[in-house]
Amino acid sequence: MKLVKYCFIFLFLIEFIPIYSHSEQIDKDLLLEEVETIKPPSTELKEKEKLYETRPVRFDSSIEEVLDETQSGQIGIDVIREDIDGVVFEITFPEPKFSEKQIEGRLYTVVDIPTNNSLLEPGQPNLPYEVIIVAIPHNSQVTLDCSIEEQQTFNNVIPSPTPQIVVNKDPNGLEYPEYIDTIDESIYGGSGIYPNLIAEVESTGIVRGFSIASVAVYPIQYDVEAKKLVFNKKVKVSVGFVGGVLSGDTINKGDISGAEREFIDFFRKVVVNKDTFMTFRYRDNPPTYNSFTVYDLYDDGDVYKLFVKDEGVYKVTYEWLVNHGVCVSGVASDRIRLYTGDHRDLIEESPEFEQPNDSIYEVPLIVFDGGDGMFDEGDYFIFYGFGTFFMDESRQYHKSFYSEYSVYFLTFGVEGKGMRYSDVSLPPDEGIEVQRYYLKKDHREEEKIYAADGCYGNPREGDDWYWTTVGRIGAWEYQFNMADREPGEDLRLRFRLQGKELTRTETYYHIVKIYINYQNDDHLVFQNNYWYDDGKWKSDWKNEEMLEEEVVIPHELLKDENVLIFENFDPTDSEDDIWKSEFWVDWLEFTYWCKLKPYNGKIEFGTYEMEMGFGPVEKIFEIGPFESSELIAIDRITNRNISGEIEERDDGFYLRFKDELFQPAKIYEIYQDNAFLSVVDVIRDQPSNLHDVSNGADGIYVTYDYYYDIIEPLAEVHRHEGYDVMVVKAEDVYEEFGKGQLDPTAIRNMLYHAYHFWEKRPTFVTLVGFCTKDPMDHWGRQKDVGRLYLHHGMNKMHPHYEFHTSYRKVPSDIWFTCLEGRDPVKFTPDMAISRISAYDREYTSWVVNKSIDYSTSPDYGDWKISTTLVADNGFTFEGPGDFPEDMEELIEYVMPYGFIHKKIYMDRLKHYDEYDPSWENKDGLEKRTDLARKYLTPEIYKNFNSLILIFSGHGSFNVWCHEKLFYDWIVHPDNPFQEWMQPAYSDEYGEYFPHDVYELLNYHQFPHVMQLSCNLGHFDLEVAVMSEKLPYIKDKGAVMTDGEDRLGYENEQNSFNNNIWSYIFDSKMIPFNKVHFSMAYWMAKIEANKSVQMQHNLMGDCMLYFGCPTRLVRLDSYPPRHKRGSILEIDGAIENEESFNGYAIVQIADSPFYCEYEGEYPIIYRDRILTKTRVRVENGDFHAELPIPYETGDGDEPTEVKLFIYAYDENRGLEAMLNEDVVRTSWTVTMSRRSARYGLTLKMTAGYSLLILI
Repeated sequence: MKLVKYCFIFLFLIEFIPIYSHSEQIDKDLLLEEVETIKPPSTELKEKEKLYETRPVRFDSSIEEVLDETQSGQIGIDVIREDIDGVVFEITFPEPKFSEKQIEGRLYTVVDIPTNNSLLEPGQPNLPYEVIIVAIPHNSQVTLDCSIEEQQTFNNVIPSPTPQIVVNKDPNGLEYPEYIDTIDESIYGGSGIYPNLIAEVESTGIVRGFSIASVAVYPIQYDVEAKKLVFNKKVKVSVGFVGGVLSGDTINKGDISGAEREFIDFFRKVVVNKDTFMTFRYRDNPPTYNSFTVYDLYDDGDVYKLFVKDEGVYKVTYEWLVNHGVCVSGVASDRIRLYTGDHRDLIEESPEFEQPNDSIYEVPLIVFDGGDGMFDEGDYFIFYGFGTFFMDESRQYHKSFYSEYSVYFLTFGVEGKGMRYSDVSLPPDEGIEVQRYYLKKDHREEEKIYAADGCYGNPREGDDWYWTTVGRIGAWEYQFNMADREPGEDLRLRFRLQGKELTRTETYYHIVKIYINYQNDDHLVFQNNYWYDDGKWKSDWKNEEMLEEEVVIPHELLKDENVLIFENFDPTDSEDDIWKSEFWVDWLEFTYWCKLKPYNGKIEFGTYEMEMGFGPVEKIFEIGPFESSELIAIDRITNRNISGEIEERDDGFYLRFKDELFQPAKIYEIYQDNAFLSVVDVIRDQPSNLHDVSNGADGIYVTYDYYYDIIEPLAEVHRHEGYDVMVVKAEDVYEEFGKGQLDPTAIRNMLYHAYHFWEKRPTFVTLVGFCTKDPMDHWGRQKDVGRLYLHHGMNKMHPHYEFHTSYRKVPSDIWFTCLEGRDPVKFTPDMAISRISAYDREYTSWVVNKSIDYSTSPDYGDWKISTTLVADNGFTFEGPGDFPEDMEELIEYVMPYGFIHKKIYMDRLKHYDEYDPSWENKDGLEKRTDLARKYLTPEIYKNFNSLILIFSGHGSFNVWCHEKLFYDWIVHPDNPFQEWMQPAYSDEYGEYFPHDVYELLNYHQFPHVMQLSCNLGHFDLEVAVMSEKLPYIKDKGAVMTDGEDRLGYENEQNSFNNNIWSYIFDSKMIPFNKVHFSMAYWMAKIEANKSVQMQHNLMGDCMLYFGCPTRLVRLDSYPPRHKRGSILEIDGAIENEESFNGYAIVQIADSPFYCEYEGEYPIIYRDRILTKTRVRVENGDFHAELPIPYETGDGDEPTEVKLFIYAYDENRGLEAMLNEDVVRTSWTVTMSRRSARYGLTLKMTAGYSLLILI
């Protein structure tokens, strides 16, 4: 869209990029190899310029409003009033676009307005709405009032419903979303208005000290009974603030770091009350949590980490410690201390918690030192250790999804006696009842099947691993022994089953029948309810619901050896494939009275449900037989070391002791000497200081030792840019904030502490490490298991998992940065976050080297002002999608003036001679694929060298488009998951797919890649997806990528993408300052809905500056038309920089888009370059003459001329542009009938470029 009919656009690029000794200087000849050289101007012309009267150029701060008014296809917001009491604004929506759609023979209308959100409840009207972010005082109440200023009505219109997402696969094996149209009759068959509000406060939250309210404004409402749409064209919204705290009361308005300033600049673009929002900035120091952490141990000498796997009593000998490198010589026994943490708050991580629980506590020991008080040869200590799968004192089971090892911290440095079990003697007395049985609770679970690969909407908030699948008309048998149960006592069986859903188009009912020992009605112990209704069998358990029940199995049906039979019952009694139920078995739990009998020399039992009467009751426990009389008995609830009476009998040794029973129940551990568990490994802990509040950083890299030396040079680059950067070892994070255990909650704990308590709170965080959905290695595919501690952590940086209601659970990194509470409707992140997701050092170094190259190279060729736009076709049989239209609207309304747009649209296939319209169906996929691979895929190889590359279309994991326009399933031979290849990943000849990523030709010209498609960012798979692979490639590929990690809707993806670029290219202008892409990405997530926030994850260096040119000021004036054939003379001077010597590239382009052709078909769309020249800059001065040629374009008058100037210093690169530089530019236009001269003086700031509209 043109801004003004006749206008110049003058672009002066000056960008500050430090040049380091280890980086190469720009090759100026290479940069200018395509520049047409024009004869330097004469001195005579230069002198004549002084005779002309200059025309002043007006500085116009209203240019943004001018641009908004001219962009009639976009939403306009006019702020009427804003102050500390509220904000009043008018929002004007462009005219909606309508298209028709038939569903079940009925005509519906698709409504399109370019808003940032849509109503997406399946079956309900799919209507657009806009979210406006309002900054509000901290802890204030928000009131809302609205009125309609302009309104239109569209009669006889029924809005199209939101389709239901169904997972499907095309003939190439590509998983893609199929959209099934469903009708919610409660809406369409009802009455009233949908939605029933014009505007509402959708949610509230806190973003980095700013409280915000998300105000949803609904431009379209559906009058159900009247069958009409009401279009609220202009809505006046009043948001009021009641109470709250202003920033002056709570915040120290000291110096704000550069990163914080950039956040504030971007956040100003997000909020509607741009002039007053800083009044509400608030930094609330939360209550200090006085926890005792691993950090507190470092002052007391060496700390060692002991790794334990199973729950039980562990024995650690002097010899074992010495053999593992632990120096215990001369250590007094009393000084041995052991610490651990309660891992339950990690294992069952609560997304709602605000303060981390990173505290540890001392563990009691029994130390055997021979009585000399020193720990030396032959000595040992024992302790009770929790594994990562354990039952707590309330008999609830817990397990970690991330690590199979728990960590205990061993120290010897503190004087005084450590915590010990107290020695008690409890010999049995005559006349007291003997207890020979205990209530045993036996939880049985195996992890063999990962559910999310076959479940389209898992509703569970936890484990995704199952024991087995019970298929259609199938049964599963499980054998178990009950020989030691108390005679005459029943068995309590608890079980959990998970329903399975094959598609989202049908309702799947499940009927399970459970038998004991024999599959007949006499031995049936459970069945869920089912009935016949409306010609179909139904049940009270359906789709993906979880079935968890407890049943009592009568003792009459039990034997010593038993079998449970789980039958997937088919009530149809049909051979046909009518009943399609499938379900998973999750776990079984047996509770019964069992003999006090040891197994493998040990026993654990509690006093649960033993008869206690009123008050304490004494009982004698008799436990045996043991093979040895060397026994240890502890009560781990009261920390007592119990000695009793050991009696030898024919079958072995028995321990008898007396104890007093009362609530809470005691838990006893009795072990013979050879039955103790062994610690798996011990490693000396390297001290860290992350809890130290004097820390501070703009950016943090969280990485493992494995990558530390690779990441450090990248951090150093950003330090040279003026940022404080810390490279934090993941092991230190797990130790200080996760009690030593590998768990993503520890990372959030650390970020929480840094954000709230460090002197400078971080703005950027980058996680460095690979991720897998099988961190416990249930599949046995991981190869990095040589040394335990590497397996414990190494390069795996696991995400938090969020449940997405429409499609499975998704790996999400945004959760790490929600540090000031969490809104139930959407996330409000407080830092920008990204991930470098590489699984080995080589790949990680490639990503890092590309980031350094991108940051330090002053390369300003055309690729830095170019976009490559790849769009799928809009075939309805592939699913809905107006992908080319999305790209065209992006160009028209968002992308900056002067950018080159290289379009690779699938619709171009129709223009090739080989194309046959009969291919436009699902059967024509193979033919379309061949043609796309022949003509369009090579264009991607060639045109990957852009600042921005956007793919919009259907896709999945490693594939763009059903036609396999760009795809890559090859993985590195050293990938630990190389052996895992699904059949769909090979073509019909059994060969691997082409290695498209390695065919790219964009050496050292790396784009930011946005992939508006499904699954391309699913970063926890066993093979890298496209978002991960594109940064992996050495010296080419992408420098940063985004991709969705599940299925999604086109409109929400497109809105998210548009918002990102709108924040960077505000009002279609290149930015004033150097900016971070991750900052714009963060801001767009604040505005997006929760599903977009969860499903999109950024790959690459979070602190990477976006590589576009920058500007300082915008001017606006209007010269007369310029005839073609005129000579445009330009004089420029860089004041206060007389030492600037180098070159300037000057070019003229007219405004209409045009096509470059290769053969018959258009390849690149861009502004037409009419003239380009390179001129010398000496002592800060330069002069250029550029003809406006006759022979180019239609007609002899360009309607708009754009003038670009790029300058750089040959000695210092772009580093020469310092603060408060002044650039004076004037020009003379010599025309056939008249001559005019215009001059201007411009004030510039370092690191900026200049865009002038004249």
